[in-house]
Amino acid sequence: MKIGLKILIPFIITALMAGCATYQPKPIAPDQAAAEFETRSLGDLGLKEFLHQNLKQEVITWPLPSWDVAMLTLVAFYYHPDMDVARADLAVARAGVITAGGRPNPVAGFTPQYDVNSAGISPWTLGFNLDIPIETAGKRGYRIAQANALSDASRFKLASVAWQVRSRVRKSLIELYAGRERETMLTKQFDAQEHFTNMLEQRFSRGMIALPLITDARIARDKTRLALDDAKRQTTEAIAALADSLGLPGRA
Repeated sequence: MKIGLKILIPFIITALMAGCATYQPKPIAPDQAAAEFETRSLGDLGLKEFLHQNLKQEVITWPLPSWDVAMLTLVAFYYHPDMDVARADLAVARAGVITAGGRPNPVAGFTPQYDVNSAGISPWTLGFNLDIPIETAGKRGYRIAQANALSDASRFKLASVAWQVRSRVRKSLIELYAGRERETMLTKQFDAQEHFTNMLEQRFSRGMIALPLITDARIARDKTRLALDDAKRQTTEAIAALADSLGLPGRA
């Protein structure tokens, strides 16, 4: 069958346009990402729904007045970027299973040809091609098996990442608890030593005791003050570490 060039051109243009892929740029915006990170909090309504679904119980008071290890672990599962990456990898692997199970599509197309022996009509002709790929030697089955293995590996990786996230939350929470307990203990010790030193200074002013006794008390008091300052620093660092393990800003 011979077709004129005027009829052939629209078919060629349509075929070329059908093969074009649409590109949608998604540039990374560091400022926007930083702003979104700073808005994260323990009062997020999406987090409330996440806790409700995973704890299997109604969350009445929100935000919660107190948090335990299990709840904070769910917070980390909700916010931490490591979990997002692991979930994305699993989604890609599962999509690969679907892709691996697909069969090759037939390829149809029109090929323009030039007939040098045309007599009085257009020398251009349009040939129709149809290719039907057939996979042999069990290639599709091997491809599906490989995709399933990759999906299982991604699922195990997600479980491993979740365990690591939980471990970091638990460790940070223990360090924070220990730091606050140490800070409380040193505060009481410093107050007692401060009171004791003041009493000795009053007795020294009346000539009742010697100076070395006051000096020893002052040294012990100052050592406790330094230890208390160090405990406060450790508590601040523990809060920052806990926030990092949860995927939250420190103020949250």
